[in-house]
Amino acid sequence: MPQFDQEMQEATENTHKAQQVKGPCPSLPASPYM
Repeated sequence: MPQFDQEMQEATENTHKAQQVKGPCPSLPASPYM
C-alpha cells in the first residue's frame, strides 16, 4: 500500500521534527500516529 507507506514516512518525519523542536527526547520506535 504505497499510500500507507507515504503517510507513515511523513508521520516519522514529523515525529523527528517535533523531537528536535522539544529538545533531547527518548526516540520512540512507534510513531504517535499508530
